[in-house]
Amino acid sequence: MTDKMKIVWIGEKDLKKVNRQGRDYFFPRGQVVSVPEHIGYDLLQLVTCFALPETADKLIAKQKEEKETRERLEAEAIKAKELEDASKTWRVFIDGDVCNISKYAKAKLETVIVSEELNIDPLDINQPLGVTATEALRMAVRDALHAKSGNPELQEA
Repeated sequence: MTDKMKIVWIGEKDLKKVNRQGRDYFFPRGQVVSVPEHIGYDLLQLVTCFALPETADKLIAKQKEEKETRERLEAEAIKAKELEDASKTWRVFIDGDVCNISKYAKAKLETVIVSEELNIDPLDINQPLGVTATEALRMAVRDALHAKSGNPELQEA
Protein backbone atom coordinates (compact mmCIF):
# COMPACT_ATOMS: atom_id res chain seq x y z
CA MET A 1 0.00 0.00 0.00
CA THR A 2 1.29 3.41 -0.93
CA ASP A 3 1.79 6.14 1.60
CA LYS A 4 -0.59 9.07 1.36
CA MET A 5 0.34 12.73 1.33
CA LYS A 6 -1.90 15.72 1.96
CA ILE A 7 -1.70 18.68 -0.43
CA VAL A 8 -3.83 21.76 -1.12
CA TRP A 9 -4.76 23.41 -4.41
CA ILE A 10 -3.95 27.16 -4.22
CA GLY A 11 -4.45 28.10 -7.87
CA GLU A 12 -6.99 30.52 -9.31
CA LYS A 13 -9.78 28.07 -10.14
CA ASP A 14 -12.29 26.99 -7.51
CA LEU A 15 -11.96 23.34 -8.53
CA LYS A 16 -8.98 21.73 -10.27
CA LYS A 17 -9.07 18.33 -11.93
CA VAL A 18 -5.72 16.58 -12.35
CA ASN A 19 -5.25 13.28 -14.18
CA ARG A 20 -2.25 11.26 -13.04
CA GLN A 21 -1.58 7.66 -14.03
CA GLY A 22 -5.08 7.24 -15.44
CA ARG A 23 -6.86 8.45 -12.33
CA ASP A 24 -8.62 11.78 -11.85
CA TYR A 25 -7.97 13.77 -8.71
CA PHE A 26 -10.22 16.70 -7.81
CA PHE A 27 -8.85 19.56 -5.74
CA PRO A 28 -11.28 22.14 -4.29
CA ARG A 29 -9.41 25.38 -3.70
CA GLY A 30 -8.05 25.66 -0.16
CA GLN A 31 -9.13 22.18 0.96
CA VAL A 32 -6.79 19.37 1.93
CA VAL A 33 -6.78 16.34 -0.39
CA SER A 34 -4.93 13.07 0.20
CA VAL A 35 -3.02 11.66 -2.78
CA PRO A 36 -0.37 8.98 -3.16
CA GLU A 37 3.00 10.28 -2.02
CA HIS A 38 4.76 10.08 -5.42
CA ILE A 39 1.92 12.05 -7.08
CA GLY A 40 1.92 14.57 -4.23
CA TYR A 41 5.63 15.30 -4.66
CA ASP A 42 5.11 15.60 -8.40
CA LEU A 43 2.28 18.12 -7.93
CA LEU A 44 4.24 20.10 -5.32
CA GLN A 45 6.73 20.97 -8.08
CA LEU A 46 4.05 23.38 -9.31
CA VAL A 47 4.65 25.89 -6.51
CA THR A 48 2.06 28.42 -7.72
CA CYS A 49 -0.65 25.74 -7.82
CA PHE A 50 -0.10 23.28 -4.98
CA ALA A 51 1.20 23.57 -1.42
CA LEU A 52 1.40 21.67 1.82
CA PRO A 53 -1.45 22.30 4.26
CA GLU A 54 0.91 24.10 6.68
CA THR A 55 1.74 26.83 4.15
CA ALA A 56 -1.47 26.89 2.11
CA ASP A 57 -3.39 29.37 4.29
CA LYS A 58 -0.57 31.90 4.12
CA LEU A 59 -0.20 31.51 0.36
CA ILE A 60 -3.94 31.84 -0.27
CA ALA A 61 -4.10 34.97 1.90
CA LYS A 62 -1.10 36.42 0.05
CA GLN A 63 -2.70 35.66 -3.34
CA LYS A 64 -5.97 37.26 -2.22
CA GLU A 65 -4.15 40.38 -1.03
CA GLU A 66 -2.18 40.62 -4.30
CA LYS A 67 -5.39 40.21 -6.31
CA GLU A 68 -7.16 42.96 -4.32
CA THR A 69 -4.17 45.26 -4.75
CA ARG A 70 -4.05 44.55 -8.49
CA GLU A 71 -7.79 45.22 -8.86
CA ARG A 72 -7.53 48.45 -6.85
CA LEU A 73 -4.61 49.68 -8.97
CA GLU A 74 -6.47 48.82 -12.18
CA ALA A 75 -9.55 50.70 -10.96
CA GLU A 76 -7.42 53.72 -10.06
CA ALA A 77 -5.74 53.62 -13.48
CA ILE A 78 -9.12 53.47 -15.23
CA LYS A 79 -10.42 56.39 -13.17
CA ALA A 80 -7.27 58.44 -13.88
CA LYS A 81 -7.62 57.68 -17.60
CA GLU A 82 -11.27 58.77 -17.55
CA LEU A 83 -10.34 62.02 -15.79
CA GLU A 84 -7.56 62.64 -18.30
CA ASP A 85 -9.90 61.96 -21.21
CA ALA A 86 -12.52 64.26 -19.69
CA SER A 87 -10.00 67.07 -19.32
CA LYS A 88 -9.11 66.77 -23.01
CA THR A 89 -12.69 67.23 -24.18
CA TRP A 90 -13.66 70.16 -26.39
CA ARG A 91 -16.99 70.59 -24.60
CA VAL A 92 -17.11 73.75 -22.50
CA PHE A 93 -19.63 76.02 -20.81
CA ILE A 94 -20.29 79.25 -22.70
CA ASP A 95 -22.95 81.52 -21.18
CA GLY A 96 -24.24 78.57 -19.15
CA ASP A 97 -24.72 76.33 -22.22
CA VAL A 98 -22.57 73.35 -23.11
CA CYS A 99 -20.82 73.95 -26.44
CA ASN A 100 -18.34 71.95 -28.48
CA ILE A 101 -15.52 74.25 -29.61
CA SER A 102 -13.68 71.62 -31.66
CA LYS A 103 -14.80 73.15 -34.96
CA TYR A 104 -14.64 76.84 -33.99
CA ALA A 105 -12.56 78.99 -36.31
CA LYS A 106 -9.99 81.47 -34.98
CA ALA A 107 -12.40 84.42 -35.28
CA LYS A 108 -15.10 82.57 -33.34
CA LEU A 109 -12.56 81.66 -30.63
CA GLU A 110 -11.52 85.31 -30.35
CA THR A 111 -15.20 86.23 -29.94
CA VAL A 112 -15.50 83.68 -27.12
CA ILE A 113 -12.39 85.17 -25.45
CA VAL A 114 -13.96 88.64 -25.47
CA SER A 115 -17.50 87.56 -24.50
CA GLU A 116 -16.30 85.36 -21.60
CA GLU A 117 -13.69 87.93 -20.54
CA LEU A 118 -10.88 85.37 -20.65
CA ASN A 119 -7.36 86.54 -19.90
CA ILE A 120 -5.91 85.21 -23.18
CA ASP A 121 -3.92 87.12 -25.80
CA PRO A 122 -4.52 85.35 -29.16
CA LEU A 123 -1.22 86.71 -30.52
CA ASP A 124 0.80 85.45 -27.54
CA ILE A 125 -0.21 81.77 -27.40
CA ASN A 126 2.40 79.13 -26.65
CA GLN A 127 2.18 76.90 -29.73
CA PRO A 128 3.38 73.29 -29.17
CA LEU A 129 5.36 71.61 -31.93
CA GLY A 130 3.14 70.13 -34.63
CA VAL A 131 0.04 72.10 -33.58
CA THR A 132 -1.51 74.86 -35.67
CA ALA A 133 -2.02 78.34 -34.24
CA THR A 134 -5.80 77.88 -34.25
CA GLU A 135 -5.50 74.53 -32.48
CA ALA A 136 -3.20 76.08 -29.83
CA LEU A 137 -5.71 78.92 -29.33
CA ARG A 138 -8.54 76.38 -29.06
CA MET A 139 -6.62 74.48 -26.34
CA ALA A 140 -5.95 77.71 -24.43
CA VAL A 141 -9.65 78.73 -24.63
CA ARG A 142 -10.74 75.25 -23.52
CA ASP A 143 -8.39 75.26 -20.53
CA ALA A 144 -9.44 78.78 -19.52
CA LEU A 145 -13.15 77.95 -19.81
CA HIS A 146 -12.70 74.72 -17.84
CA ALA A 147 -10.91 76.70 -15.13
CA LYS A 148 -13.59 79.40 -15.12
CA SER A 149 -16.85 77.45 -15.44
CA GLY A 150 -15.89 73.84 -14.88
CA ASN A 151 -15.70 70.85 -17.16
CA PRO A 152 -19.11 69.64 -18.42
CA GLU A 153 -17.75 66.10 -18.82
CA LEU A 154 -16.80 65.90 -15.14
CA GLN A 155 -20.08 67.42 -13.96
CA GLU A 156 -22.19 64.94 -15.95
CA ALA A 157 -20.24 61.93 -14.69
